[in-house]
Amino acid sequence: MTRYFDFNDGGGDHDGGDGYDGPPPFEEVDTNGDGSIDREEARAMFGQDKDGNPDPEFDAEYDRIDTNGDGVVDHDEYM
Repeated sequence: MTRYFDFNDGGGDHDGGDGYDGPPPFEEVDTNGDGSIDREEARAMFGQDKDGNPDPEFDAEYDRIDTNGDGVVDHDEYM
Protein backbone atom coordinates (compact mmCIF):
# COMPACT_ATOMS: atom_id res chain seq x y z
CA MET A 1 0.00 0.00 0.00
CA THR A 2 1.33 3.41 -0.92
CA ARG A 3 1.45 5.79 2.02
CA TYR A 4 0.92 9.51 1.65
CA PHE A 5 0.89 10.67 5.22
CA ASP A 6 4.58 10.89 6.01
CA PHE A 7 4.83 14.68 6.05
CA ASN A 8 8.40 14.85 7.23
CA ASP A 9 9.98 12.69 4.55
CA GLY A 10 9.23 15.16 1.76
CA GLY A 11 7.14 12.50 0.04
CA GLY A 12 3.55 12.69 -0.95
CA ASP A 13 1.59 13.03 -4.10
CA HIS A 14 1.10 16.77 -4.35
CA ASP A 15 2.14 18.07 -7.73
CA GLY A 16 0.53 21.38 -8.46
CA GLY A 17 2.21 21.55 -11.84
CA ASP A 18 5.27 23.26 -10.42
CA GLY A 19 7.38 20.09 -10.19
CA TYR A 20 7.09 19.94 -6.39
CA ASP A 21 6.11 16.45 -5.28
CA GLY A 22 6.09 16.84 -1.50
CA PRO A 23 3.20 17.18 0.89
CA PRO A 24 0.55 19.78 0.07
CA PRO A 25 0.80 23.19 1.73
CA PHE A 26 -0.33 23.25 5.37
CA GLU A 27 -3.20 25.60 4.54
CA GLU A 28 -4.54 23.13 1.97
CA VAL A 29 -4.80 20.37 4.59
CA ASP A 30 -6.13 22.68 7.36
CA THR A 31 -9.51 22.89 5.68
CA ASN A 32 -11.29 24.68 8.53
CA GLY A 33 -8.52 27.28 8.83
CA ASP A 34 -8.06 26.97 12.59
CA GLY A 35 -4.26 26.76 12.38
CA SER A 36 -3.98 23.04 13.09
CA ILE A 37 -4.68 19.79 11.27
CA ASP A 38 -7.00 17.50 13.19
CA ARG A 39 -7.13 13.77 12.60
CA GLU A 40 -10.13 13.96 10.26
CA GLU A 41 -8.60 16.70 8.11
CA ALA A 42 -5.45 14.60 7.81
CA ARG A 43 -7.43 11.43 7.13
CA ALA A 44 -9.30 13.14 4.29
CA MET A 45 -6.01 14.11 2.65
CA PHE A 46 -3.68 11.24 3.59
CA GLY A 47 -5.73 8.35 5.01
CA GLN A 48 -6.05 6.30 1.85
CA ASP A 49 -4.08 5.01 -1.08
CA LYS A 50 -4.59 6.06 -4.72
CA ASP A 51 -7.30 3.41 -5.08
CA GLY A 52 -9.27 4.82 -2.12
CA ASN A 53 -8.40 2.00 0.28
CA PRO A 54 -7.92 3.02 3.93
CA ASP A 55 -4.32 3.16 5.08
CA PRO A 56 -4.08 0.76 8.03
CA GLU A 57 -1.04 2.66 9.32
CA PHE A 58 -2.70 6.08 9.26
CA ASP A 59 -3.43 6.42 12.98
CA ALA A 60 0.06 5.33 14.01
CA GLU A 61 1.61 7.74 11.52
CA TYR A 62 -0.63 10.60 12.69
CA ASP A 63 0.40 9.94 16.29
CA ARG A 64 4.08 9.92 15.24
CA ILE A 65 3.72 13.29 13.50
CA ASP A 66 1.83 14.80 16.47
CA THR A 67 5.02 14.99 18.51
CA ASN A 68 3.56 16.95 21.44
CA GLY A 69 0.57 14.60 21.74
CA ASP A 70 -2.09 17.31 21.80
CA GLY A 71 -4.26 15.55 19.22
CA VAL A 72 -3.62 17.96 16.37
CA VAL A 73 -0.73 18.62 14.00
CA ASP A 74 0.46 22.21 14.11
CA HIS A 75 2.55 24.01 11.52
CA ASP A 76 5.88 23.16 13.18
CA GLU A 77 5.00 19.46 13.40
CA TYR A 78 3.85 19.44 9.76
CA MET A 79 7.20 20.78 8.56
